[in-house]
Amino acid sequence: MASYERNAMSVRHEIKSQLAKLLATEDLVVEHKKVPTACFNVHTRVLTLPMWEKASSTVYDLLVGHEVGHALYTPDENWLETCKEILQQ
Repeated sequence: MASYERNAMSVRHEIKSQLAKLLATEDLVVEHKKVPTACFNVHTRVLTLPMWEKASSTVYDLLVGHEVGHALYTPDENWLETCKEILQQ
């Protein structure tokens, strides 16, 4: 059995939720759903993690780290309007 198959069963979603909240230094809402990829809604502060069958705990750590980066550094603004304003200058 490959290592990713052994590790897939050991992902504990509640621990990954707590990791996200600690890294983001706020009480994010963390959802685990059958979605194609992870995402973070900067307006509602909801981090959604996929429930993949063949993903190791390390893969989930990488997803959490990436999405928490959005929680920390992505502003809650209409980026399309900002781009239009910059292009009009």
